[in-house]
Amino acid sequence: MLAAIICVAVASPGCATRERWTSPPDPLEPANRVMFGANMALDRHVAEPISNVYRGIAPEPLRYGIRNFFRNLTMPFVIVNDLLQARFGWAGRDTLRFVTNTTVGFGGIADPATTLGLEHRRQNFGVTAGVWGLGPGPYLVLPLIGPTSVTGLPDIPMRILLSPVGILGPGIERTATFGVGAVSDAESRRDAVKRIRESIEPYSFVKSGYMQKQWEIIQAKKRDGDDSVFDDLPDDIFDDENEEPEDPDKTETPSPPDPRP
Repeated sequence: MLAAIICVAVASPGCATRERWTSPPDPLEPANRVMFGANMALDRHVAEPISNVYRGIAPEPLRYGIRNFFRNLTMPFVIVNDLLQARFGWAGRDTLRFVTNTTVGFGGIADPATTLGLEHRRQNFGVTAGVWGLGPGPYLVLPLIGPTSVTGLPDIPMRILLSPVGILGPGIERTATFGVGAVSDAESRRDAVKRIRESIEPYSFVKSGYMQKQWEIIQAKKRDGDDSVFDDLPDDIFDDENEEPEDPDKTETPSPPDPRP
């Protein structure tokens, strides 16, 4: 069934419209609502207590540094999506951001790139599909991951394969890194989850908000130019500084101005 849904989403022509993205089909709504409820319960009874303890024992500068570190780990995924969207200027800037924060920023703990104007970009494969004219396909709610769509499913293996955490090798190091990242993510989402709980219809609130944000990112990527990370070279860069000036006698004399008013 999932394979058939993916084929329909990919084969549907001209479906990357605002209505298609902001109001996607939801044929799996009963199952999605069950999964949404399970995710919210898990957040309330597991993630929220852990994030409260984390916020209580870790000072804000430390939490900020840890959040920056894990956000920096997502940059290879962002860069690959830039390339898949043929946004080569953005890929250059995001690569420069990754290199800057990884080196000068002590592995991404600090964020000097933002100070230099290289701000973080949100990216996912669903946006890449939308940039190339595909619709989102049916809306999905996945365990732990949350809202997504059929065309966004490649995000999961891509994030795993492109995560630098893999260089830590198997064992306790990788598990501990993922655990700290999950706790940091839960703490950063605490206020957003609170707003979801306070909404009149939480499921529809999350679905609408997620899909609206996807559409906004797609439109931004279609609207913005692909400016190069480097400035244009001056026209006279290849001129020979030692070249003798032209003979003034051979220079065309400009016409005198017309004296008439």
